[in-house]
Amino acid sequence: MCQEIGHDYGLGHQDEDSSTDNTTSCMDYTNRPEGNEHPDSHDYAQLVSIYNHAESASMTLGGRGNSAAADVGDTPAEWGRAIHFMKDGRPDLFERIDGPGAKTITHVYWAVGEGPRNFRH
Repeated sequence: MCQEIGHDYGLGHQDEDSSTDNTTSCMDYTNRPEGNEHPDSHDYAQLVSIYNHAESASMTLGGRGNSAAADVGDTPAEWGRAIHFMKDGRPDLFERIDGPGAKTITHVYWAVGEGPRNFRH
């Protein structure tokens, strides 16, 4: 449940190899969940990076943030530049600059077998 809530807040997986236990984060795939039930310091640093922005004050109801979010688009070209890639090379996090102090972050959950491979934008 921790991992799914982390995704809701914009966190990605730290490691998608279930045979390892590289972190103490619930955002890590592991076959040994003991000790990985909560976010770790990396997750909290990511949340600060995502949400602690000066421009976030302008992202209120009726502000520019909501109109940009409504116009994300359906293709990688509309989502901006890829800023994170899954282990198999598919991009899963995009950043689009919408203007001074405004950007849109799009997190993509690809269906199995879908999405571009070795994508670079």
